[in-house]
Amino acid sequence: MLWVASRRFDAANQLAADYPDADLKELPTFTDMATDNTTQPKALRIYPATRSMLRKPINLEQGQHIVIIADCHFSVNAVMSIEAHLDIARVFARHGLWLANLRQHLQENGSLDSTQ
Repeated sequence: MLWVASRRFDAANQLAADYPDADLKELPTFTDMATDNTTQPKALRIYPATRSMLRKPINLEQGQHIVIIADCHFSVNAVMSIEAHLDIARVFARHGLWLANLRQHLQENGSLDSTQ
């Protein structure tokens, strides 16, 4: 659905409400904690287990960050390697910011499912 891909969740919900017989897929619950109009970066967290999403501001100016772009099978290999080393996994849990494109699906445990 175009509205979902462009992250216009209100419009997508309105379309579903306007056409209840269209048998549209139910959208995950969406909570927006980034309601200001600043240019501060925002993250959209997806929780598959609860079918919910949370958008919140993120501060990239403080602390150290490891940005991981999860886009292919190399990402899956990286996750397995990181999880196999407890010390490295702790660092990634504290400082890691995983980014996935719309074609990818991050599992609740952080692993990448590229079959979605």
